[in-house]
Amino acid sequence: MRLVRHNVPPFIPLTLLIEQSRIQTDIWTLLDPLSCQLKAFTARKRQLQLLKIRLFLILRWKKTPLETPLHKALSTRRTRETSCSLSET
Repeated sequence: MRLVRHNVPPFIPLTLLIEQSRIQTDIWTLLDPLSCQLKAFTARKRQLQLLKIRLFLILRWKKTPLETPLHKALSTRRTRETSCSLSET
């Protein structure tokens, strides 16, 4: 049996897995380790997605009301109103 074409990610050592397997007699000696490698890749990819979400939530949670654009706009408006009312008196 010969592998002609594949869409396995390049960082998975497919040639090494093929060399270590008995692909001519038992295809599962290739498919089992390949499956483990692909599952590990998928798990790490999911961990990265969850980490990005968690980091986004932490950064959003740590943002104080003073840092929000709405609060900045309101505080500058209040400052202008206060300075206008002070100058009128």
